[in-house]
Amino acid sequence: MVLLRSLAAAGVRLLHHGDFDWGGITIGNLLHRRLPIEPWAFDRDAYLRAVAAHPHAARLTGSSTEASWDSRLSAAMSGAGMRVEEELVADELLEGLLGLSAGGTR
Repeated sequence: MVLLRSLAAAGVRLLHHGDFDWGGITIGNLLHRRLPIEPWAFDRDAYLRAVAAHPHAARLTGSSTEASWDSRLSAAMSGAGMRVEEELVADELLEGLLGLSAGGTR
């Protein structure tokens, strides 16, 4: 947190992506409470694309948690019932990083 706060104070744009499971949402809520951070490919639409691309992903387990940055994400996750870990969408995330480094806004 100290490093992330220092980066933010220096003007670095902080982006966050996590696992689409309840633990990932909990971590995201913590980060969004404590830091000036933006979700990156970590919203309802990104989740639905990931579920469509990975129909055999593991089942979502545990108690639901509301995502503070996207009021529709948790409902979509509960409805689809799929857990999508970052490893499953690594290729898409890497493509997004290439777009960001080239000046894109993904």
